Amino acid sequence: MAEIAGDTIRYGYCCKDVTREEIAWLKTLGTDVYFDLLYTKITREKVELALEHGVNVEAWIINDFESIIRLSEMGVTGFTTDYYMLDNCIF
Repeated sequence: MAEIAGDTIRYGYCCKDVTREEIAWLKTLGTDVYFDLLYTKITREKVELALEHGVNVEAWIINDFESIIRLSEMGVTGFTTDYYMLDNCIF
């Protein structure tokens, strides 16, 4: 897809970890890339490493408001949920 679409698509990489090698690979796909991590595997260190290299971190599947607040304070920028009651809970 990256070869066909270039920078016209946002790429999220669903995974459980962030490494320098994965950051380098992900950035080859385009300029709008992010890690989409299982929320229970997110640590401050993983978020800081990704952000240091210009890659955002999003969380999946998260259904409790307290964890969303805690992760957003760490720098996580997006959340996937299947709990409709969280609609408009932050803004």
